[in-house]
Amino acid sequence: MAESLAQTEGEHLAVNKVRKVGEYGLHYVRDFLGGEIVSREEYAEEWYEALKFFFRRSFYRGRRDEISDTFRKRAFEILDTNVKLQELEDFNGEVLEKQLWHNGVNNVTDRRMVRQTIEFVQWLPERNIVAYAIEKIKNGQAGQAHSELTRIFGIGDKIASLYLRDVALVFGLEENIPEADLKYFQPVDTWVLQVAKDLAIVSGDYDLTRQTH
Repeated sequence: MAESLAQTEGEHLAVNKVRKVGEYGLHYVRDFLGGEIVSREEYAEEWYEALKFFFRRSFYRGRRDEISDTFRKRAFEILDTNVKLQELEDFNGEVLEKQLWHNGVNNVTDRRMVRQTIEFVQWLPERNIVAYAIEKIKNGQAGQAHSELTRIFGIGDKIASLYLRDVALVFGLEENIPEADLKYFQPVDTWVLQVAKDLAIVSGDYDLTRQTH
């Protein structure tokens, strides 16, 4: 009897922890994505706004957010001035990298990531990286999109998944995702591990990131 009660109590605790994770997800959608949901038509129709939507994720990779914020803002200053109104046929990656460097984007990965992302966008229909992701998700080709995005210098599995997940959330595409493709929409990093530890879902010495390789 005691063993049965303990098992039931354990199951209730597990359910509550999963619900807590779900609450974190709802907070993220409400507090971080709320403004972008309002602007989603703009992202789907305007290539430059779609590009910035992507960069608001791609700069945040394995370092303090304050540092990523700084480099992203400096990059946007150059992009707003020199890329937004430019014909992409005239885009010169070497010139852009020099402009970014002179404006304080002194991390070579950031500079190459920005350059290669724009070069990637040049070959897309309508040159819109958000419209591209929407189409891939709707057509059950999230794995292909994930693979293509990770070919951009500086874009790893985590950033590609973060981007695809946010596109799916902002545009309400969750029902278009088959269960087998959910792995392409879950970014995994040390923050995921920290939340799992805080909720006691995993033990303190569990290395989640190592388990994903």
